Amino acid sequence: MTGDAEEPDLPGLRFQFGANAMLQRPDVAIYLAAVSSAWATVEATLADFIEYMISERYLTITYRTLDPLGMDLFGAFKTFNQRGGILMAVLVSRLTPDEHERFKKRLSKMRDKVQSVADARNDMVHSIWGIDTLDEFRLIRSKPYRLMQDVIQGYDYVTSEDLAKITYDIQNVRQQFQQLIVEIKNRRSAP
Repeated sequence: MTGDAEEPDLPGLRFQFGANAMLQRPDVAIYLAAVSSAWATVEATLADFIEYMISERYLTITYRTLDPLGMDLFGAFKTFNQRGGILMAVLVSRLTPDEHERFKKRLSKMRDKVQSVADARNDMVHSIWGIDTLDEFRLIRSKPYRLMQDVIQGYDYVTSEDLAKITYDIQNVRQQFQQLIVEIKNRRSAP
């Protein structure tokens, strides 16, 4: 981007970190976008479900416009833990005792699954990324809290296959979550 400070070009170094290094491995780096995009669909599913559960539609089982309160509430909280907490509170207040008992264990297991893929996503998105100049097929990743001088001592190699698996896992959990949502919605609309 124009106006951004250039990262130092240090020829001869085996490990290089930062955006310029990542651009040297576009065939692998593009998979980080897939991880991020897959996670965004999980968040959109969660937002839609929260909106549905607190909206008038839930109570009347008619389908009107989106309830801005649900979207505003979702947007006010930034982490999955916060958003998941909102969902669980809304479900407790909206489900009947029988419905709550029926779905409680499955919702808890689903929350754990979503948290697991959220953790994997966070590990990837919130890392210091770079390359090993001797390895053109993998990226290297280090935890973001490491000081740059410590990065070389604590890194992992990451392949496109590793990132594709995380993307697949996120998509799979989203699909399971959507199935559970459909069951809850169908249960609510049943006479």
